[in-house]
Formats: sequence, C-alpha cells, structure tokens
Amino acid sequence: MINGGAMNFVCPACNSDNVQRLSIVYLGGLSSIETRSRGSGLAIGGDGIGLGMGRTKTTGTAQTVASMRAAPPPKKRFLKPAGLILLAYLFVVPLVYASPVKLHMAEFAWATTTIGWLLFAMYYNLKKWPLHKSLWDNTCLCSRCDTIFYLGDIQ
Repeated sequence: MINGGAMNFVCPACNSDNVQRLSIVYLGGLSSIETRSRGSGLAIGGDGIGLGMGRTKTTGTAQTVASMRAAPPPKKRFLKPAGLILLAYLFVVPLVYASPVKLHMAEFAWATTTIGWLLFAMYYNLKKWPLHKSLWDNTCLCSRCDTIFYLGDIQ
C-alpha cells in the first residue's frame, strides 16, 4: 500500500500494519557495551599492610531474543571448519602412523576435505548467500501476531 509516497506493509495473516523489516528488528535489538571500572583496597593482616589496585575494561554486544530471531543469514566460515578438519587429521595420524598406506590415505582425506570445504564455502558465499540475503532484506515481522513474511507474498 502506498500512502503519500511512503510504503505501508500489512501482515498477510492478521492485516496489522504494525510490521517491520527483519533488518530493522535485528539492528534495533543490538546494543554496544563498553564499561570501565577501577578499584583499590587496603588490608591489614599478620604479615603487615597490603595495598591493592586494579582496573578493568569490558566491551561487547548485547542482543535481544527478537534480534537473534531476525538475524541475517550467515556466510560460511573458512578458518574454523578448516581448523577442525586439521584437528581431526592430527587425531587420526597417531592411529595410522605405523602404516604408510593408511597415513597416505589420511593425508589425502585431510587435503581433499579441506579443499572441498573451502571450495564449497566460497561457492556458497559468492552464489547462494546473496540470494538468501536479498530474501532477508525483503522479509518482515508482524509485531501483532509474530508472523514472518516475505514482501513478495503481498499482492
């Protein structure tokens, strides 16, 4: 529906106009946290007097449940899965070290699995993920009935 140049979306399930794009819900539920604190203390004991001082800095992000639910589709990671494949390989090597044939098979499996994962992740991130992200960009959440719907579904 277009009203004076602005688009108003209506939930197809309950006809409420209290809807937001998932990107707005996601970003609206993120908060940056940065805190600093300092402290000092004085203690008297059997060995004498002690003085302690310290400070700390905390940074991070807080996220609401709605924001987590509305999160964009993630891209495939490269390093963490490749590291896990390497750990699996390093676990298997001592088990097959006595047999050169089994060791070569383990090396081949490690190399092909690592290369296969990297190729799959690159393919997904370059070809599949943009479509998922585009769909996410055009998807809304109804705040009244909690329905998630794609704007292409509205006539």
